[in-house]
Amino acid sequence: MPKVGEKEFDYTPEGIAAAEAAAAEEPSADVMLDELVSDLPQEGDDLAIEVPPEPEEELEQSEEVQMPDDEVLAALFETVYGEALDESEGSQEQLQDLVELLEAMPELASAIAVGEISPSEAAILIFREAADLEG
Repeated sequence: MPKVGEKEFDYTPEGIAAAEAAAAEEPSADVMLDELVSDLPQEGDDLAIEVPPEPEEELEQSEEVQMPDDEVLAALFETVYGEALDESEGSQEQLQDLVELLEAMPELASAIAVGEISPSEAAILIFREAADLEG
Protein backbone atom coordinates (compact mmCIF):
# COMPACT_ATOMS: atom_id res chain seq x y z
CA MET A 1 0.00 0.00 0.00
CA PRO A 2 1.27 3.48 -0.72
CA LYS A 3 1.97 5.35 2.49
CA VAL A 4 2.02 9.14 2.95
CA GLY A 5 3.05 10.24 6.41
CA GLU A 6 1.29 7.81 8.70
CA LYS A 7 -1.66 7.19 6.36
CA GLU A 8 -1.81 4.17 4.03
CA PHE A 9 -3.68 4.03 0.72
CA ASP A 10 -4.94 1.12 -1.42
CA TYR A 11 -3.25 0.13 -4.66
CA THR A 12 -6.26 1.13 -6.68
CA PRO A 13 -6.58 4.04 -9.09
CA GLU A 14 -8.59 5.89 -6.44
CA GLY A 15 -6.09 5.02 -3.65
CA ILE A 16 -3.09 6.09 -5.74
CA ALA A 17 -4.83 9.35 -6.65
CA ALA A 18 -5.66 9.95 -2.99
CA ALA A 19 -2.04 9.17 -2.00
CA GLU A 20 -0.71 11.62 -4.61
CA ALA A 21 -3.11 14.30 -3.38
CA ALA A 22 -2.07 13.70 0.23
CA ALA A 23 1.62 13.82 -0.77
CA ALA A 24 1.06 17.15 -2.50
CA GLU A 25 -0.38 18.54 0.73
CA GLU A 26 2.51 17.22 2.90
CA PRO A 27 5.42 19.62 3.21
CA SER A 28 8.61 18.19 1.79
CA ALA A 29 11.81 17.92 3.80
CA ASP A 30 13.24 20.87 1.83
CA VAL A 31 10.24 23.03 2.73
CA MET A 32 10.49 22.07 6.41
CA LEU A 33 14.25 22.78 6.38
CA ASP A 34 13.66 26.17 4.74
CA GLU A 35 11.15 27.00 7.48
CA LEU A 36 13.62 26.00 10.21
CA VAL A 37 16.42 28.04 8.64
CA SER A 38 14.18 31.06 8.29
CA ASP A 39 13.56 30.93 12.05
CA LEU A 40 17.29 31.22 12.78
CA PRO A 41 18.72 34.64 13.62
CA GLN A 42 19.86 36.48 10.52
CA GLU A 43 22.82 38.79 10.02
CA GLY A 44 22.06 42.15 11.53
CA ASP A 45 19.65 40.75 14.12
CA ASP A 46 20.28 41.94 17.65
CA LEU A 47 21.84 38.92 19.31
CA ALA A 48 22.43 40.23 22.80
CA ILE A 49 23.70 37.42 24.97
CA GLU A 50 23.34 37.84 28.69
CA VAL A 51 26.16 36.40 30.74
CA PRO A 52 24.94 35.53 34.20
CA PRO A 53 27.02 37.00 37.01
CA GLU A 54 29.25 34.63 38.92
CA PRO A 55 27.77 33.51 42.21
CA GLU A 56 29.13 35.44 45.17
CA GLU A 57 30.24 32.21 46.83
CA GLU A 58 32.75 31.54 44.06
CA LEU A 59 34.15 35.04 44.38
CA GLU A 60 34.55 34.65 48.12
CA GLN A 61 36.32 31.31 47.69
CA SER A 62 38.82 32.76 45.23
CA GLU A 63 39.71 35.47 47.77
CA GLU A 64 40.36 32.84 50.45
CA VAL A 65 43.26 31.11 48.67
CA GLN A 66 45.53 29.77 51.33
CA MET A 67 49.14 30.07 50.22
CA PRO A 68 51.92 27.93 51.68
CA ASP A 69 54.23 29.55 54.23
CA ASP A 70 57.77 30.61 53.31
CA GLU A 71 59.34 27.34 54.49
CA VAL A 72 57.01 25.17 52.43
CA LEU A 73 57.33 27.52 49.46
CA ALA A 74 61.15 27.25 49.67
CA ALA A 75 60.89 23.44 49.72
CA LEU A 76 58.57 23.51 46.71
CA PHE A 77 60.97 25.89 44.93
CA GLU A 78 63.89 23.53 45.53
CA THR A 79 61.88 20.54 44.30
CA VAL A 80 60.68 22.30 41.16
CA TYR A 81 63.89 24.08 40.18
CA GLY A 82 66.46 21.65 41.62
CA GLU A 83 68.33 24.28 43.61
CA ALA A 84 67.88 26.16 46.84
CA LEU A 85 66.05 29.47 46.89
CA ASP A 86 68.42 32.40 47.31
CA GLU A 87 68.32 36.18 47.03
CA SER A 88 69.55 36.30 43.40
CA GLU A 89 67.40 38.06 40.83
CA GLY A 90 66.91 34.81 38.88
CA SER A 91 65.73 32.93 41.96
CA GLN A 92 63.38 35.72 42.92
CA GLU A 93 61.86 35.78 39.41
CA GLN A 94 61.42 32.00 39.52
CA LEU A 95 59.83 32.30 42.95
CA GLN A 96 57.41 34.92 41.62
CA ASP A 97 56.51 32.59 38.72
CA LEU A 98 55.87 29.79 41.20
CA VAL A 99 53.67 32.04 43.38
CA GLU A 100 51.66 33.15 40.33
CA LEU A 101 51.22 29.50 39.33
CA LEU A 102 49.92 28.64 42.80
CA GLU A 103 47.55 31.62 42.70
CA ALA A 104 46.19 30.26 39.41
CA MET A 105 45.79 26.82 41.02
CA PRO A 106 44.15 27.68 44.38
CA GLU A 107 43.23 24.10 45.22
CA LEU A 108 46.86 23.04 44.88
CA ALA A 109 48.09 26.03 46.90
CA SER A 110 45.67 25.25 49.73
CA ALA A 111 46.52 21.55 49.70
CA ILE A 112 50.23 22.35 50.05
CA ALA A 113 49.58 24.99 52.72
CA VAL A 114 47.60 22.66 54.98
CA GLY A 115 49.90 19.68 54.40
CA GLU A 116 47.47 17.55 52.40
CA ILE A 117 50.21 17.04 49.84
CA SER A 118 53.98 17.38 50.09
CA PRO A 119 56.09 19.77 48.02
CA SER A 120 57.32 16.74 46.03
CA GLU A 121 53.76 15.67 45.21
CA ALA A 122 52.90 19.27 44.29
CA ALA A 123 55.92 19.46 41.98
CA ILE A 124 54.76 16.30 40.20
CA LEU A 125 51.30 17.83 39.70
CA ILE A 126 52.87 21.05 38.40
CA PHE A 127 55.05 19.12 35.94
CA ARG A 128 52.06 17.08 34.75
CA GLU A 129 50.02 20.25 34.24
CA ALA A 130 52.87 21.82 32.26
CA ALA A 131 53.19 18.67 30.13
CA ASP A 132 49.44 18.71 29.43
CA LEU A 133 49.62 22.35 28.34
CA GLU A 134 52.54 21.64 26.01
CA GLY A 135 51.02 18.49 24.52
